[in-house]
Amino acid sequence: MENSKKCCGCCNPGQYELTPGEIELLSLLAKYAFLPMALKSDGETPVYIGEKGEFSDELTSLGLKGFISLDYNMPLSGFDYVGYEKLSSRGSFALTSLGQNAVDSIELLGIEE
Repeated sequence: MENSKKCCGCCNPGQYELTPGEIELLSLLAKYAFLPMALKSDGETPVYIGEKGEFSDELTSLGLKGFISLDYNMPLSGFDYVGYEKLSSRGSFALTSLGQNAVDSIELLGIEE
């Protein structure tokens, strides 16, 4: 396994390898049920703006793997979306049941970013 990727061990058969950014997002979703996101100017690329920068590839990848659901039309109530002003279609994302299994495996195995 490459040094930049960690296996969550949750998806036998066909285990997925997760990048440190993907693990970080899953860990955040273990703490918060929903996180904000918006679409970039291309109207297709989701982005989450976190303390360590923007996460776009990670959102796309986790969505394709089925670990998160992306809701482009459901912004978080009470969240001011500072930093998202130039982005369109403000929405949110959350764990799926497969994503929750990944989070449980990450916590069980002690995988860190």
